[in-house]
Amino acid sequence: MPENRPRYQSLTREQAFGVEARLLQRVFPLFVLKDEVNPADVNEYYLNLFDLTHLLIQVGIGNKSLEEVKERAEELNKYFHLNKIFADKSYLAVEAIYLITDALSQSNRIRYYPLPGLPVHDQVNPDLVMSISTVSHAITKFNLTKETLIEPADLDCYYVLKNCDSDYLNSEFFARKLWPDNGSPTGDTGMPFPFQILILENWKNDLRSLGLTGTVKSYEGLIYGIKVRSERQLENKNSNTVINNVTINLGDGSTFTGPVSVGENIQVSYNAAASTSEEDLKVKLETLVHNVSGLIEQLPTEKEKSNVSTQLKAFVEESKKESPNEWLIKVSADGLIEAAQKLASFTEPVTSIVKEIMGLFS
Repeated sequence: MPENRPRYQSLTREQAFGVEARLLQRVFPLFVLKDEVNPADVNEYYLNLFDLTHLLIQVGIGNKSLEEVKERAEELNKYFHLNKIFADKSYLAVEAIYLITDALSQSNRIRYYPLPGLPVHDQVNPDLVMSISTVSHAITKFNLTKETLIEPADLDCYYVLKNCDSDYLNSEFFARKLWPDNGSPTGDTGMPFPFQILILENWKNDLRSLGLTGTVKSYEGLIYGIKVRSERQLENKNSNTVINNVTINLGDGSTFTGPVSVGENIQVSYNAAASTSEEDLKVKLETLVHNVSGLIEQLPTEKEKSNVSTQLKAFVEESKKESPNEWLIKVSADGLIEAAQKLASFTEPVTSIVKEIMGLFS
């Protein structure tokens, strides 16, 4: 580690968001829950936190522009402000989420006051500087030093300034250890042993006690190196694609693992099924979500997964209505059955439960 701290102000706006994505990856376990919380609320919070992390990565590698993510970032900013499920011990860590989403959404609700006479070029990326400072103070609440989070962020910045010659980050940036040493790609996180024992394991146990094993699995997938690959495309031969999955809890210990956007559709479908008031329909819808989730995991392309998860969501939500739209029910049902026919092991389980649900409306 060089003696002087790096200039975060020298990073481009996109690079700074990428560094913030890595910062978020490290601080997930600092969020300590209040004594009495609804597991569904906790699960939803972390799904949104995963989504925020992925948005920052997409912007950092140049896969999405700031304007493309602005609307979703604004939704996340409002969502995180409204949710108060964490203990006072985690207050500073949660504050970093507000700083980051405010900057990503370009809301400018947070005002930064520079020191008198500070040059304009030294006033950029204030959210990154403040976020690092905030989480470094947060970790002292867990009896670890500030340097536990300051040093890896500094090394991220050094790496970017030395190796990224465009406005965006390269794929190797996210392949490095989460707590980097020499910057070489590795499957290890480099996580300090005290952090793992004093913070991470307690956080995992708290989530498991709520039945949120899927959230734990999603985080484990997130910290062992975000998989970013460069693909040749006509528009941009060096475009980057983020490949990352999220694991959704489906009750009874079962889970779904797949792309984030698909996982969100599965989660909405499951929640809608579980909250159905009529017991017979509830059981059938929950069975449908379980069966189709298994089908989606086996589909070969992300486009197919996305299409089927959208049809599932439409079918479940429409089925719950007092006066469901018969045309929409039929179209989404046909789509689910057609998808199931591509995989023999799912043809009968999906087709039969779809027809049973359809029979309730006859």
